[in-house]
Amino acid sequence: MEIGCFVVCVCGWILVCSTMPTDIWTWSEVSNVVLATSNYYSNLWKDCISDSTGVSDCKGIPSMLALNWDIHMCRALIIICIILCFFGSILVLVGMKCTKIGGSELANARVTFAGG
Repeated sequence: MEIGCFVVCVCGWILVCSTMPTDIWTWSEVSNVVLATSNYYSNLWKDCISDSTGVSDCKGIPSMLALNWDIHMCRALIIICIILCFFGSILVLVGMKCTKIGGSELANARVTFAGG
């Protein structure tokens, strides 16, 4: 049971890590004429514009001060979540009953609780 929970924890960490480089966090479409359409999309690290031919022009965000507060919060929360999940997974791995690293069962329980 503990091994299954640990595997689910690591899978969740991998999924959170995979959301960080996702290209489309925000998306909008701008169309002036029927044949000329532009798509504007951005993620946490860059802004992109794509025209109707499918050509994309991406530029990194030039200044940290140019961002909205919600992008700052998303960046911070994603990075904090990845770091905490990594260290929590290590603590849970050490504290499981099937590992003999932590010492006594009480110490393993405390380490597992700290990892959770």
